[in-house]
Amino acid sequence: GARSESLDSETQDVEAYSYDECLELLGGFGHFQWFVTVTLILSFMTGGQIVYGITFLTTLPEYECQDFYEGYSVWKWDVCDRAAICDSNMPSTLWRVNYDAATSYHNWVDPDKLDLTCVSKNTIGAIGSMFFVGFAISSGVVPRLGDKMGRKVPYLASMSAQFLMYILLFISRNIYLTIFCYFVIGLASGGRVAIGTMYLNEFIPAKYQ
Repeated sequence: GARSESLDSETQDVEAYSYDECLELLGGFGHFQWFVTVTLILSFMTGGQIVYGITFLTTLPEYECQDFYEGYSVWKWDVCDRAAICDSNMPSTLWRVNYDAATSYHNWVDPDKLDLTCVSKNTIGAIGSMFFVGFAISSGVVPRLGDKMGRKVPYLASMSAQFLMYILLFISRNIYLTIFCYFVIGLASGGRVAIGTMYLNEFIPAKYQ
C-alpha cells in the first residue's frame, strides 16, 4: 500500500511528452527528416512509372508489309495491319514496324524486345493484372510483418526485390518473364507503399506532414 502510494506520487511528478514534442526537443524537422522524406517519396515514385507506362509500352504500332506488284515485277512496302500479319503467319522478313508513323513507339511490341505483335490481348493484359494481384496479396501480409518484426527488414526486402525485377525487366525478351516480374513488383509494393507510409508518419512530426 505504502509503495503503491509512493509510485503514484512519483508518477504524478513526471512530465509527459507526446511523440511530436519529443521530436521537437531533439531538433525538430532537421537534416535527417529531410533525408528520410526525400528518400521515401522517391521510393514511392519507383513503382508508378512502370505501371502507368504499360499503355505506351504495349501500344501496337503501324505496320508495313511487302506486296509484289506483278505489273512492275517489284516488291513494295504497303500499309497492313496486325491481323494480316498474324492470321497468315507471315514471315518476319515480309513485314516491319513503320517507325515513321506518329503512333508507332519503340516499345515492347518491337520484334527485338518482347515481340508482342501476335501475342493475344489477354496475355498482354496479364502484365498489369499480375501487378495488382501481387499488390493485393502483399497489402494483407507485409504491413502485418512490419508490425511484428519491425519496419526495416520488410521494407528493405521489398525494395531489393523490386530493384532485381527492374533489372530482369530491362533484359527480358519473354512475355511470361515480364509478367512474372510485374507480379513480384506488385508483391514488393506492399512494403514500398504501406511500410513507406508508416515510416513517413513516424519520422515526420504531424505539423510537417
